[in-house]
Amino acid sequence: MSNRHVHNSAQEVWESYEWLIRQRLEDLDNLSREMFKDMRLARINTNVAYHVISQSFADLWAEVAEENRISGEQHQVRRERLARDEATQKSS
Repeated sequence: MSNRHVHNSAQEVWESYEWLIRQRLEDLDNLSREMFKDMRLARINTNVAYHVISQSFADLWAEVAEENRISGEQHQVRRERLARDEATQKSS
């Protein structure tokens, strides 16, 4: 028997994860502030630094999402192949 709570709305699901997302975003914000300071110490223009950081985060997020999508698809293909193999073994 499972004790897992089933949410009744998208808002409830969001709220159950919000604390973790907030924590990770705060960590990323701290890292980006450190990067910005390092860029300013390297005499990089403020606007350029903001642009590089924001664009790099967006690109990296898209890259990670794509890698996870591909990984998920590969995992699904493996599960389907295993299910087919098991069905074939049972029928033989």
